[in-house]
Amino acid sequence: MAYETAPSEAGGRSSGAKEKAGEVADQARQSTGEVAATVKEQAREVAGESRTQARHVATRIRDQLDEETWTQAQRVAEMVREWSDDLAAMADQTEVDSPVRDVVRQVAERGHRTADFLDQRGLYGVADEIRGFARRRPGLFLAGAALAGFAVGRLAKAVTKESQEETAEPSAVESSGPGPVRTPPPRQEESAPSAEEP
Repeated sequence: MAYETAPSEAGGRSSGAKEKAGEVADQARQSTGEVAATVKEQAREVAGESRTQARHVATRIRDQLDEETWTQAQRVAEMVREWSDDLAAMADQTEVDSPVRDVVRQVAERGHRTADFLDQRGLYGVADEIRGFARRRPGLFLAGAALAGFAVGRLAKAVTKESQEETAEPSAVESSGPGPVRTPPPRQEESAPSAEEP
């Protein structure tokens, strides 16, 4: 009888092992599902945090650009105001009946108005005015843009040519002697046999 009970114990053990393996597999599936859900949730949180930080960085950069633009506009306004003051002083020193005086005074007044405009509206105001002019008079705007582009191109070409001439001048000064400058090849000293050698 002992022999007969052995197979039933083995069968009981294998079915117990199967049940245990099934439970472990179920727990593994459940744990995997929980880990996957946690990973998805954390990925969403990280993505949301990244978007929030990107918005903050973009806002900070935009604010810094606005501040720098405003500072530059203030500097330009200050320069224009100084030039206008100088022109007004120059106009005050010229003869009363001189037509140049009236022209210089008008330029000085326009300079003051431009400086005031820059103080009040900044470079964004200038851009808005240019856009408005382009909408009102597109042909004139395009002609002015083409003329400005041509002028900038000519200026760039002149500056490039001048810088090339400046770099070429030092070599011209070095070779301004009475002929080509040649440097002799380096001397090679040969070892001569000494008299002491037999």
